[in-house]
Amino acid sequence: MPVPGYGYGDFTEEGNLLVYTRKIIAETVSPGVQYILNISIAGSVSNVLFGALAGNLVKSKIKEVNKLRWLVFGGILLAALAWLVHLDFPVNKKLGSSSFVFLTSGLGMLLFALFYWLIDVKGFKKWPFVFVVVGANSIAIYVAHYLVSFNRLAKSILGGIDFGTAHFLAVAVTMAILQWLFCYYLYKNKIFFKI
Repeated sequence: MPVPGYGYGDFTEEGNLLVYTRKIIAETVSPGVQYILNISIAGSVSNVLFGALAGNLVKSKIKEVNKLRWLVFGGILLAALAWLVHLDFPVNKKLGSSSFVFLTSGLGMLLFALFYWLIDVKGFKKWPFVFVVVGANSIAIYVAHYLVSFNRLAKSILGGIDFGTAHFLAVAVTMAILQWLFCYYLYKNKIFFKI
């Protein structure tokens, strides 16, 4: 969407609608106050809605094979739509571009179809426990991520070990393990945070 003073297709920071609304509209509402007004949340809402559609489909009474067909068809359709839209409006996470929403929703739907097939249709039930532990306390880990510096904790655990170019990956894996252990502790002690 073109921003006044900038032409169509300007994806610079100054030329996008996200920054424009933050600067103009937010300052008009309350001058001098730093707003975290973010219209790209519309993309996140769209992802949630696609997920809700997929969830409703799985809960429906249609045959398992048809559920899988619809999930795969929807995933491929959304990913193809992302590619098509990307030709004019690039995939951009920070802006929450429509191509990004279509791509992530499509890939998410394809992954959902894969795991639905593996776990619910084929019956592989033991290995998903890793995800059950996190899913049982997803709100707790989401909040804990902002309250506890898992990044610093991971770096201090790794100490001065030189992983070279894989340092970022080593820290990320260590953070994931720490967060999972936190969730496992809550799960084992039957502590569940819910809204």
